[in-house]
Amino acid sequence: MLWTHKGFHKGTMVPHGHDMHELFFCLNDGGIQHIGGRSCDFMKGRAFFLYSGIVHQLEHHKPEESGDFVFFCFDPSHFLDCAMPEIHRQIQRGIAGRLFFSGIASDYLDFNLKTALALHEEMNSGGLLSSEMVNSMLAMLVINFFRSVGLEQSKGISDSDDARIATLCALINENPLLEFSLDAAASKCGMSRAKFTRSFKSGTGMSFCEFVNDLRLKKACDFLSDDSISVSEAAFRAGFRNLGYFHRTFKEKFSYTPYQVKRIYRESAYPHFLKEKRTGG
Repeated sequence: MLWTHKGFHKGTMVPHGHDMHELFFCLNDGGIQHIGGRSCDFMKGRAFFLYSGIVHQLEHHKPEESGDFVFFCFDPSHFLDCAMPEIHRQIQRGIAGRLFFSGIASDYLDFNLKTALALHEEMNSGGLLSSEMVNSMLAMLVINFFRSVGLEQSKGISDSDDARIATLCALINENPLLEFSLDAAASKCGMSRAKFTRSFKSGTGMSFCEFVNDLRLKKACDFLSDDSISVSEAAFRAGFRNLGYFHRTFKEKFSYTPYQVKRIYRESAYPHFLKEKRTGG
């Protein structure tokens, strides 16, 4: 799941967190971003990385000012799904190092403004090979964020293990109807059940079963944005066969029923329910 929003905010926002990573770009100098107990003034073109679960809030220097921004929200496993495991690992190192605020070199700020606005436009308009273009542009923004703060590379689990897990994640992402037992998934990656369980948890932050269920719920949520797809069809397309289980787990994850989410999408393409206030973390 990947989406974007461009807007502004006045006043002081209630501290909140959410399940997705958010890459946030300042479009003016009119605000202050608080992330994980640290603060940084807006600077036109500067980036803030709001990692999953980290509490953050916006405020402003003067009541009449607004903080203008564009941001991109994506699943913590997004770059694994896109077969870009090293970017995923770099984000994990950024979380560990609490790297929330980008550098401020002028050429970097100019790159951010141009690329972030172009990515926002691409995501809203689409075109030939749009998903490939979107993922490439997002990857460039993430890579340059970490280059701007000089984060050094380090190695965790092996590249080959990560690559096999990334390939499996991409396969399931493209085909949510596929059914894999834990043993079958481990065999697909050429690992023992124990090694696969450890490596998958280390790489994605979730167990294999949690990952599959989470991915299917997000797929169903995407399908619900299409007015021609019914709730039951969205569930089946996402890989759910038990509608009662689907409705229950959907409500637990998003705090809204599938029917309520469908109504939200009809009213606005901006899925605010994915960023409902959640303190803690």
